Amino acid sequence: MIYIPATMKRLIHTISLFMLLGGGQLSLAQQQLYPLPEKKGALIITPGMKTIQTELRDDDSQLRVKWDSPEHLMTMTAFIQPAEAPGDARVCRDTWWPQTERGIVSLAKIKDKKFREPDGVALVEYTVAKLEKTINQKHVHAYLAGGDVWAEVHISKVDFKPEDQALFDAILSTLRLKADYVTNSRDYWRWGAIASNQMEYKKAARYFQKSLDLEKKSPVLAPEILRRMIADLGHFYESSGDLARAKETLEYGLSKYPDYPLYHYNMACVIALTEKMDETLAELRLAYANRKNIYPEEQALLDPLTIDCFSKFAREQKFIQAVREMQQQH
Repeated sequence: MIYIPATMKRLIHTISLFMLLGGGQLSLAQQQLYPLPEKKGALIITPGMKTIQTELRDDDSQLRVKWDSPEHLMTMTAFIQPAEAPGDARVCRDTWWPQTERGIVSLAKIKDKKFREPDGVALVEYTVAKLEKTINQKHVHAYLAGGDVWAEVHISKVDFKPEDQALFDAILSTLRLKADYVTNSRDYWRWGAIASNQMEYKKAARYFQKSLDLEKKSPVLAPEILRRMIADLGHFYESSGDLARAKETLEYGLSKYPDYPLYHYNMACVIALTEKMDETLAELRLAYANRKNIYPEEQALLDPLTIDCFSKFAREQKFIQAVREMQQQH
């Protein structure tokens, strides 16, 4: 998954949220961790596949992650939800599997069903001879429990052969549920990134604000992530009309990174919406004076004369001339 900050309309950049894995064999190089907001516990997995979708429900009641490996005809989906009852992985399996099984048998015949519990993980394994266009599809459902959460990891492979079992075992051997895990600012940043990618900016602002609040107390974010998150958070507040919180957020960003041009640019947008041209131009001058501090992968600041927040000044000669002078001098 690639996180594309909302501020890309003003300064284009991307952050890799998860490394994309692939190749001739399943790569087991990167461990990934998935908690739920405000819940203790997290799923730990090394998928060896490319992450294709990550979704968090609006009410935080489920995190769903999907991976695939087309070269191996494999897919995998993980569900992390609040625990429905006290108990271990077998309780989770006994609660969730019957409903899953009813859905499967309504469409296809299950063969070679097995139950086992290696290393605290409760498994259901089976094959489906034919379902729609798939043939001899192997399925494994792995259930885990710990802390306040339950998790299910569903792995499937089309055209399964006995030697393919090693692909399943490689992933299953990495599964853990860290019961004592407590969410931190990095987790809230990730959830904000997911919401931002889905253009759910109000939701993203909530997660980013929580991330920032936690980061102020216990820093864990890399500087480049924190710097960009603050820029997005200020932009979200500005876009929603909450100019006071937008200004407060950007002022904090400037206290940490006073030479980051996007903060000055976004602050100029906030001020422009209050129709104060001279103050707006002062911030824009700082943005252009510091634009050398853009990250190497970032593109240049966009022309203020084309951005909505500056539209009230876009036809005024004083503003036009000042912007053109800034662009030519720096």
